[in-house]
Amino acid sequence: MKNLIYRPAEQADLSELREFSIRTMVEKFGHIYQKEDLDQHLAEDYSPEYHQQAFKNSNLLLVTDKSKIIGYAKWGEMGLPLEKPITPCGEVHRLYVDDAYRGQKIGHTLMQHMMEDMAEKKAIYLSVFSENKGAHRFYHRYGFSKKGEYKYMVGSHADHEFIYGLER
Repeated sequence: MKNLIYRPAEQADLSELREFSIRTMVEKFGHIYQKEDLDQHLAEDYSPEYHQQAFKNSNLLLVTDKSKIIGYAKWGEMGLPLEKPITPCGEVHRLYVDDAYRGQKIGHTLMQHMMEDMAEKKAIYLSVFSENKGAHRFYHRYGFSKKGEYKYMVGSHADHEFIYGLER
C-alpha cells in the first residue's frame, strides 16, 4: 500500500504504541481470558513502564499510514524458556498489524526487516500461541519450526505456547 512509513519508534510514539498494542492484543486474543486475567496482564505486560523498557532495550519498528500506527515489530535478546538455544541468537518478541491492513504484506516487510537485522545470529526464536494457526503458517513460510512448548501466564490463565526457531 502506498503512503506507508516504516520507521524506528521514538520516545514520543510510546503512548500511541501502548494503545495500539493493547487494542490489537485484545481484538485478537481478549475473548480467551477472564476479565480479571486480561486486566492483570495488560497492567503488567502492556504498561507504560514495559513500553519504556522495550524502547531502551529492544528494537522497535513502526508502520504508520502517516496519521497513526498500523503495525509494529519488537525484537532483541532471547528470553524464552528454551533449554538449549543455539547461540548467538535473537528473538522476535512481537509482530502486530492492524486487521484493517492485513493482506498488504506489512507483516512480511516487518519480518524481513527483523531477519535482516538479526542476520549475524545463528538462530532466531519466537513464541506463538498454540491455537494461532494463521501465525503458524506465516512463520513456517520463513523456515521456522517448532522447538519447544511452555505455558505463558496471562493473569492466572496459562496459555499453551509453542517456541519456534529458525536455525542457520
